[in-house]
Amino acid sequence: MTGSRAMTARDEFRYRKQTKAATIIQAHFRCYSAYSYYTSLRKAAIVTQCGWRQRVARKELRMLKMAARETGALKEAKDKLEKRVEELTWRLWPLGVLIYFMLQGEMPFGSWRENELDTFAKIAKGQFTLPETFSREVVDLITKLLEVDENERLGSKEHVKKIWWETPLPTLNTRFLRWRR
Repeated sequence: MTGSRAMTARDEFRYRKQTKAATIIQAHFRCYSAYSYYTSLRKAAIVTQCGWRQRVARKELRMLKMAARETGALKEAKDKLEKRVEELTWRLWPLGVLIYFMLQGEMPFGSWRENELDTFAKIAKGQFTLPETFSREVVDLITKLLEVDENERLGSKEHVKKIWWETPLPTLNTRFLRWRR
């Protein structure tokens, strides 16, 4: 009996030892599978977050590109307007000469037929005389139109900022106007 008890005890001990080893292996496997599932979830969350951030960043980049295009378009429009103001400034100088000629009947810098070099020198220096018969407004207008420095000339950016023509215009006396039918 002692031999069979010893055998049974050895079998029982071996069974317990195997069961304990199997329990440890199972516990390690469950720990490993839980950790693997946790890491896969963490990776999936990171990938999802990165994908969402990528969408938001692309949307923001698209908005920034649109704003940059609009800014470029605005800058281009501003450049075009500045160019037109410059063209108008150059066109206003002959207008000053024309107004002077219409009011006085002669050119403001003298006739180029008399002395061409002298006339060009007067134009370059902006030397002209205004008759006393011109009103203060006409003198102001012609002086500003015939200004040599294009930054000071009527119609330049600086002059447009001043907007001297915002002052109310004098009323027109219509009794001097006679309409012919």
